[in-house]
Amino acid sequence: MTQNSRQRPVWLLSMDSDQFYAAPTTTGGLKAYYLEYGKHSAGNHIELVHFRDGDQALAWPEQWHKDALPLAQQAIADDIRPLLGLSFYTWNAAEFLSIARQLKAACPELLIVAGGPHVQQAEDYLFDEPLDLIVLGEGEETFQELLDNPSRDNWRNINGLAYLDGGELHKTRERSRRIDLDSLPSALNVVPLRDEATGKALYDSISYETSRGCPFKCAFCEWGTGAIGTKMHQFSMERIERDWRQIVGAGIKDI
Repeated sequence: MTQNSRQRPVWLLSMDSDQFYAAPTTTGGLKAYYLEYGKHSAGNHIELVHFRDGDQALAWPEQWHKDALPLAQQAIADDIRPLLGLSFYTWNAAEFLSIARQLKAACPELLIVAGGPHVQQAEDYLFDEPLDLIVLGEGEETFQELLDNPSRDNWRNINGLAYLDGGELHKTRERSRRIDLDSLPSALNVVPLRDEATGKALYDSISYETSRGCPFKCAFCEWGTGAIGTKMHQFSMERIERDWRQIVGAGIKDI
């Protein structure tokens, strides 16, 4: 899908660890959710940018400056604020913070939103890094509401956000956890798994979420203890089987 001049440019970034090259199901889930439930899906052009490793991620800003910065500047001229979304994990934090600094310097109006396990302690990042918003907990509905109501005046009405207000950390109300996981559209709805020309699998592996929640309370982890909670919720077996048949049919060997 090509972008027209009145669409908001949205880049969602994800990166694998060096040993694991897999489909971008985290950012794919955000895009799939917005396309199904968003009120203004035609007004947002969401591009999934997935890096195989850190070297590829660190080389991307140069390409963005050349190809995407003009799109961002045109959107700003049209009173549309472009958005960069970052899916943070421990293995990509250094690269993504570097990208955020470079893109913010080139385009100060760019709205930079971070989510994922690594940034759940928002106070560790909002004061020192060029991040405008941090998503706390499950991100699909929060991201959808943000894209539908991006004005800063509306941030306080969106559950599950953290940001600076007058130099002070502000957190909106905690977002309730989703119990009916099958209401989440599959990331596979928007993430191609095979090369159209060759029919070969695009990825070596896939990391697949069959449930949410973690029964453990590891001291080093902000996920089960704070972000999504210790109570487990399951996707249905019908949903899992449908997705897994698509994965296997695409020729991906490792789940």
